Amino acid sequence: MIKEQARQKGATLIELMAGMAITAMIVSGIVGLIFQEYSGTATAKSSVTVAHEIENAARWISQDGMMAESTDLAEGAQPADNLTLTWIERHDFASIPHSSNYY
Repeated sequence: MIKEQARQKGATLIELMAGMAITAMIVSGIVGLIFQEYSGTATAKSSVTVAHEIENAARWISQDGMMAESTDLAEGAQPADNLTLTWIERHDFASIPHSSNYY
């Protein structure tokens, strides 16, 4: 029996197909992991971008609110879907009117 195994020089078709199937499973697993990492990174990046944009908007609204001298809101009125803040920036020789509208 040992002499018969020593004379075998090639691989059978079944052995080749089994090897290809195992290789295909390993490659598809690696590709799946790479895709998962890429899509997770893209999701995290967009979440960070959204949070940064919200911070910027809050900062600008806060600055406008601190400078505002008047608004179009009326106490006791129904809730509004827009807001206008107005103020005058005063310099040595000029008064510059400003307004901000939020919807």
